[in-house]
Parts: sequence; C-alpha cells; structure tokens
Amino acid sequence: NVESMQKLENRRLEEIDEVEADWLHELTNEELSGIALDKVSHFPLMKIIGEAMVDYIRTNQNPPFSKSLVDGKGKELLVSRRGDVTRIKKQMSDEDWLDSNNFE
Repeated sequence: NVESMQKLENRRLEEIDEVEADWLHELTNEELSGIALDKVSHFPLMKIIGEAMVDYIRTNQNPPFSKSLVDGKGKELLVSRRGDVTRIKKQMSDEDWLDSNNFE
C-alpha cells in the first residue's frame, strides 16, 4: 500500500510503462493492487520495489533481519545458512505446516 511505499527510498519509475507514476512515492493503491506477480511486464517494477525494500531492511534493522530471522540467541535462521533444500521444499509444499507457523 501507499503507506508502505512511503517508508522506502523514493526511486525513479520513469522507464516503467506499466504505471503512470514517475517515482515510487507517487504510486497509488490502485496501481499497487494491480501488480500481478505472474505478469512478466511487471517484473521491472517489482525489482525496483524489492531493491528498495532490501535497502530499507538493511538500513533500519541492526543487525539486518534481527526481528524475524534470528533466534533468541542471535543465530541466523536464514534458510540459505542450512542449505537443506529438500526439507524446505517439503515444508513449503505442506499447507498444514505453513498454516501452523507464524511468519510475522
């Protein structure tokens, strides 16, 4: 939504034909809700938003991901740390597992 976009660094969107906005902070809720994750022409816009979000996370959490991706002892919980792709695929394919975990 617009409120979330306002928290991110304002980025140029002039070359993105899928929206009327020239800047990230000019995006409307209507434009944001119209971004289809499976529409290839929206990928450049999603890339800009994603990069702005990464910058926001890196600059506003010390250490990065400290609120949701570390355990009580400060150990990283990023899936790439363990590299257990088989387990990750199984969990992400299990609706009951996904519903039983709080990913906030």
